[in-house]
Amino acid sequence: MKQSSLVSDYIRDYLTLRNKKIPNKNKVYAEFKNLYSNKKDEAYHQELENIKSLSIHYKKFVNPSVVADASIKKELEFLNRLEINVAYPFLLQVFEDAENGLLVKRRIN
Repeated sequence: MKQSSLVSDYIRDYLTLRNKKIPNKNKVYAEFKNLYSNKKDEAYHQELENIKSLSIHYKKFVNPSVVADASIKKELEFLNRLEINVAYPFLLQVFEDAENGLLVKRRIN
C-alpha cells in the first residue's frame, strides 16, 4: 500500500479556513508562501502556533481511531467512509472552538 503525505492537503484546508477561499491544488505552496511574505516575528510565530494547533484536530479527521469520544469517533469514521473531506476546513474551526470552550456538546434524544 502506497503511503502519501497529507501535509499538502492539510495546508490547503488550513488556507481555505484562513483565507475563506479554496486554493487551487497546484498553487498551495505559492499561497502558503504568500501568507508569510509580510509577517513580523510575533505574527509569524502566532501563525505557526495556529497551524500546529489545528493540525492536532486534522489528525482526528484522517485517523478517527485517536478520538476518545465514541460518538464523535463514529461520525468522523462516517465522514471518512463517504470521503467528505470538503468539510475539513469547517470542522477545523468547530473542533478548535470546542477545545477553547466556545461550544458545548449536547446529546439530542
